[in-house]
Amino acid sequence: MSQTERASTVPVSVRAVQAIKEKADCERKQADMNYSANEVMQYVREEDVKFIRMAFCDIYGRQKNISIMPDELGRAFDYGIAIDASSIAGFGDVVHSDLMLHPDPATLSVLPWRPEHGRVVRMFCSVCYPDGRPFESDCRSIHSCRG
Repeated sequence: MSQTERASTVPVSVRAVQAIKEKADCERKQADMNYSANEVMQYVREEDVKFIRMAFCDIYGRQKNISIMPDELGRAFDYGIAIDASSIAGFGDVVHSDLMLHPDPATLSVLPWRPEHGRVVRMFCSVCYPDGRPFESDCRSIHSCRG
């Protein structure tokens, strides 16, 4: 009997099976996460979050972000956070430079730094005009239009 044949006939331990099941359950739960704005705000309060990174991409696919403090999060969900788009490549000129970032609570993730005290989280944002229209060069709106 070869080594490969012997390895395939060895029974898998109960502990290994449990570990595989737990990992699959964890992956399934992560895939099903769909936080609401209220749940994100509660998490930020309870888990000592110090900064929220609001991420978006420029037209070249490079991730950009700004950080806000936890007390600004409610305003971000309700109205968005204003950015000056004239400083972002491909986002417009000085005349049409006012854009808003609207965080997507379903994209909440904890970033793995600042382990001593306080956490940093990130959410991806949709980019819109101040009147609420989607910004044409926002990769998230381009993707959702192709649906």
